[in-house]
Amino acid sequence: MDDVCKHQGFQKGACEAATAALPAPSVPLLDGDSLDLDKLGSDDLKTYIKYPGLALGKVIWPRFFGCGAAGEILDRDPTPQTVDKLEPDGSFLLEIDNSLLKSLDKGVAFYSYAINVVAQEAPTSRDVEETSTRLLFYINKQAEPALSLPLPHFVESDGLEIDLTRVSGDGQVITTNYPFMAVGDEVKLSWKDSGFSETRTRKLTAEDLGNPVVWRIDSSWLQMAGAWCELAYSIHYGSGESHSPVQRFAIVTSGSGQLPSLPAPEVPGHSGGMLDPSQYQQGLPVEVEDYGAQVGDELLLTAAGQQVSRATLRIDSSILDSGRLHFRVPGEWLQAHVGEAVKLTWQWARLGAAADSLPLDLVLRKPLDLKVPFVENATPQDPEDDEEVDPDMEQFGFLFPDRLRQGAYAVVPAESDTGNGKITMHWEGFGTTGKYSTDQPTAGNNLRFQIPSAAVPANFGRRVKVFYTVEDADGAIQPSPAYGLKVEKLTDTDFEAVQCPDYPNGNISLAKVVTGVAFYLSSNSWRFFAVGQIVRVYVKGKAKPGGLSLPDEVIRDDVPVSEDEWFNDELRMDLGKAYLEKLELNAPFNVYVEVSFDEGDTFVPGKSAEFNLVP
Repeated sequence: MDDVCKHQGFQKGACEAATAALPAPSVPLLDGDSLDLDKLGSDDLKTYIKYPGLALGKVIWPRFFGCGAAGEILDRDPTPQTVDKLEPDGSFLLEIDNSLLKSLDKGVAFYSYAINVVAQEAPTSRDVEETSTRLLFYINKQAEPALSLPLPHFVESDGLEIDLTRVSGDGQVITTNYPFMAVGDEVKLSWKDSGFSETRTRKLTAEDLGNPVVWRIDSSWLQMAGAWCELAYSIHYGSGESHSPVQRFAIVTSGSGQLPSLPAPEVPGHSGGMLDPSQYQQGLPVEVEDYGAQVGDELLLTAAGQQVSRATLRIDSSILDSGRLHFRVPGEWLQAHVGEAVKLTWQWARLGAAADSLPLDLVLRKPLDLKVPFVENATPQDPEDDEEVDPDMEQFGFLFPDRLRQGAYAVVPAESDTGNGKITMHWEGFGTTGKYSTDQPTAGNNLRFQIPSAAVPANFGRRVKVFYTVEDADGAIQPSPAYGLKVEKLTDTDFEAVQCPDYPNGNISLAKVVTGVAFYLSSNSWRFFAVGQIVRVYVKGKAKPGGLSLPDEVIRDDVPVSEDEWFNDELRMDLGKAYLEKLELNAPFNVYVEVSFDEGDTFVPGKSAEFNLVP
């Protein structure tokens, strides 16, 4: 207690005890437990002290302790006040400095007072301090998120950043569709930037009821705003009003265009593309990913076509507990957009945070009845139980490479309902060389498509996804179910060994070798010989007695077949005499060939050749 008295300026030894017997100060401007600085304006805050026995000449010790939004200490000077005037109701007016209160924005204050009472029992007794109860109030108190209006959504923004490269023309702001909207209600949107402020008013009509309110933001405002803007809105009813918090956005120009940070919304059981609206007469269910939702957040789903449908979802504790972030696009909106391509997007907002999503693209029409294509000469066979296959594959088969030397023929079944659309056949295999698409059918059959042999080798030992797409006159594309074709591996019977024309009988005389021995490969060396295939050639042999064991001698180190080699139909590899001199005489050595058809991902061993080294 002595410490408190010292802080308040009481004389040491003057204070005996403290009680909270006096009434708290009165602050008429308070709204509940909060002081609105906008209402205060530039005035000092008028407060009133009144207690039994208050009279002119009394000394009052005000105690005003402030804590700022960041925890900083902001207290009023504890100088005592002598009562020199009483108000008509017998109270004493005490004003709190405006600048102190402005410094306490978003903070809290404790306000009380004390008086010094002279003890009556004995002249030598210490004085007694009497204190008032403490008044606690907030300065510009932020309402709980779930109790205030939701934040406004700036549609062309992500992460509270408006990228002008992304905004084409005017911007768009959405404010919530609140419960019990009524004709005649006024919604006011406030815009503020570094040099300009504006408030727009919308009086609601019958057509507005139940829908989020859409506001156009002039492109000139965005261009001239500088580095930031602030948005808020208020709703004015016949008997009251509500205000949203103020949301601040940064304004940038990236040059490349902002990419939304949230994943696209999802339709359960559907991955996008063609969607039959007749299956969703009661509305289309839409789910979004949990982004770390908090009570009070608002989510906005936008379904955009010729017309736009919007829905909002306010997060409460039941939604958090269930984890269900669900919307429903009205069935009548779907029916009104049959035949159209539409986009679904969503975004969320809370004070100080927001994000936008990528779109889910849909085409609202009854899907065509597309059957699984087939590959001519393929043998039907289901995959092994442990093989992971593409979920779009519904039928399966295999082909050996020798049946694909002229390529493959993929066929659209005649019973498929293609709606006279444009058909494109897709051979979706491995890497860049294992894929091929064509919209040109073979002569005389517009359902039969040839896949060139060049698209085969990269898929040796792999399963190819074969399917077709149908594009209608409006550009809507629907894929068919897929056929999973396994292209079997090459075997060594599909290769020929390297040739050594200088020693056709396979006996290489060391004495006759000048600098080395040349070995050759050609288009006959393996099937599907082509430019770009990577060739590896190496030699294994036994060291002569007393010599160190020999590592493999690489004479072609993963070198792709060049255009010149393909044109000349010849690959030459030289084995130097120095290596031959390390080999044991009258003993065989082998030359091995491996070829990669898939850009170096795997190598297929060919047939090896054996030679003898003689004196």
